[in-house]
Amino acid sequence: MEFFERVKQFFREVAWDSVDYLIVDLPPGTGDVQLTLIQTVAVTGAVLVTTPSTVALADVRKAIEMFRQVNVEVLGVVENMSTFACPHCGKAVDIFGHGEGARTAREYGVPVLGEIEIDPRIRIGGDTGKPVAALGKDAAPAKSLYNVAHAVTARLAELGSSVSGPSVTID
Repeated sequence: MEFFERVKQFFREVAWDSVDYLIVDLPPGTGDVQLTLIQTVAVTGAVLVTTPSTVALADVRKAIEMFRQVNVEVLGVVENMSTFACPHCGKAVDIFGHGEGARTAREYGVPVLGEIEIDPRIRIGGDTGKPVAALGKDAAPAKSLYNVAHAVTARLAELGSSVSGPSVTID
C-alpha cells in the first residue's frame, strides 16, 4: 500500500497550475490500480489502448464496463500495433489483425481515437530516450502518435473539459 500513498502524495503536493494534461499509463485490466486512482483524484476520462488480439479486446470490454460503472468518461479506443508496413514492398501487413479496436469501439458506442502502426523506429525511440514524437508531427513514424494526441484533445474539448489541477486521463 506504500505505493498508493506515494501516488496520493504526488497528486496532493505537486504544483499543478500550469499542467495541460496528465496522462497515466496503467497496465491493462480493471484492478486495484485503476480503482485507487479513480478514488484518489478527479479523472477526466479514460483512453483505452488495445491490440487487435482477442485477449486484449476482452480487457478493453471489461475496462469500458468498469469505467462506466464508476462514472469515468471513456474518451475512446486506440488500436496499437494495427498494421506493419513491409520495409521491402511498402504494403501494409496485418500481423495481429486489424480493425478489431474500431469494431469494439462501435459495439460500445465510444469513439475510435486512432491507430498506431508497428514501426521499429517507435520502439527504438523509446529505448534510446529519443521518442519519435520529438521528430515533429510530419515525421512518418510520429504521424499516428500525433493523430491520436489530437483526437484525445479534440474529444476533451468536445466534452467541455477544463483541466485544472491534477485531473487525469488514464490509459
